[in-house]
Amino acid sequence: MTGQSIAITLADLLAEDPEVRQPMMGSWLLERSLNMVHAPAGLGKSMWCMALAIALAGGGEFLRWKARKPRKVLYVDAEMDRGDIHQRARALLKASGMTQEQKLKATDNIQIVSQQSLKEGSQLPDLSNETEAATEVLTELVRAQCSDFVILDNLSTLADIDDENSAGGFSFVHVIGRSLQREGAAVLFVHHDRKGMGGSESFRGSSKLEAPLDVRWGLRKPETSLQGASLAFTLECHKCRPRRGEDVRSFTAGLIDDDDSSRWVTSDNPLPENLRVFLEVLRSGLHSSGGEIAAALDVSKGTVSKYKAKAIAGGWLTEDEYRDCLALAASQEDY
Repeated sequence: MTGQSIAITLADLLAEDPEVRQPMMGSWLLERSLNMVHAPAGLGKSMWCMALAIALAGGGEFLRWKARKPRKVLYVDAEMDRGDIHQRARALLKASGMTQEQKLKATDNIQIVSQQSLKEGSQLPDLSNETEAATEVLTELVRAQCSDFVILDNLSTLADIDDENSAGGFSFVHVIGRSLQREGAAVLFVHHDRKGMGGSESFRGSSKLEAPLDVRWGLRKPETSLQGASLAFTLECHKCRPRRGEDVRSFTAGLIDDDDSSRWVTSDNPLPENLRVFLEVLRSGLHSSGGEIAAALDVSKGTVSKYKAKAIAGGWLTEDEYRDCLALAASQEDY
């Protein structure tokens, strides 16, 4: 391979008719996309993933997202026993709100690899230490089913990593993700929060892990409870390259279990007062840097960075709007 052999002119690129990635679920889950969800242990991220998989496979709806059509899903679970997966899938199918036809379609369209139920010697190779072998196995599974969506649940149990904080600790995510993309599949990596962090901003490992991702969701404990919910969490979208709709705005979701039925419910999250004031100051056109905003609010620049991250995660601000506000203030200073 030479540099010349892999380069392409812009004219040649524009002459092509490339296949544009279409949304599979809501506005954020695109075909051939790389995604991650992370949360503290026990909060419900695997329930969220399985419910998402069921809705996508059946062509149904989940929370505030609707599937465009039924899709083939490969779910790789490395923690749960097959019997537990069986019980959870039954409960989530019941709560899905789909028709019987959609439920049947979902059960046909989902393939599950239960790592804990596989015999020794037939388990999926370690994603980190045996990346090439793991990629080969996953690729074969995707090709066999023509999977549109792969869920890897979760990175901590599928990969043995010596130093999670090293820049190359999660390099396998990029390698495996790109390989499955080339097979036509989108991927969802399931991960844990960094220990000791109270919000949903930080995940375990180096920030380099986020670089190849199209979307990153964080789950955290809700500030207010949802009445009757056996499971509840607040969702915050910290990165969304295809940010197109209101369905990436922060909200709280819960699973209601009644005697006769079960269902998912959602609730909007109100804009916190500190973020309301921050956005008001930012949009005033009077401050051209984070430092100036910090001085106006009488807080540290680190606090302003946190306000910015929370506002973006909540869907009340975008990175482009933040830059535009600062640039507008700077341009006014020139006059």
